[in-house]
Amino acid sequence: MRKALRRLAGLAIAAVALVSGLFFAWPVVDAVRNQVTVYPVMTTDQGTLVPLNRSVYKVFPDTQTVIHWMPGISEVPDRLAKCAVRDRLHWRCQYSDGSAVLTMNDGALSSESTQGNRERDISYTSRLTWWKLMF
Repeated sequence: MRKALRRLAGLAIAAVALVSGLFFAWPVVDAVRNQVTVYPVMTTDQGTLVPLNRSVYKVFPDTQTVIHWMPGISEVPDRLAKCAVRDRLHWRCQYSDGSAVLTMNDGALSSESTQGNRERDISYTSRLTWWKLMF
């Protein structure tokens, strides 16, 4: 019985270590794939944060192109328009419908409406905070 409990505890520790390793290694995977994953949250009227769908931006500096998609929601990538790209962490584009300009500056994404309407209270948070909010 003790042997089985020790083995189960060892497997549990190994599983936690594996999941933690993958979680903290993900930015390296993004860098190798030349993409950035952003984790948006919306602030409610009560001041609580609500996680929104994460987005992935894949950057092609040679062609001045950025595509994006939402994993698990919209897997078909959409191309952003009128891009100026330096590298994966520094670029500026518009949505294809012209509704907003997206700017990635040193890995921090910001969005500015081009139609005069106020953007919802959306900000971007760390991967860890976003996952905590999901559960």
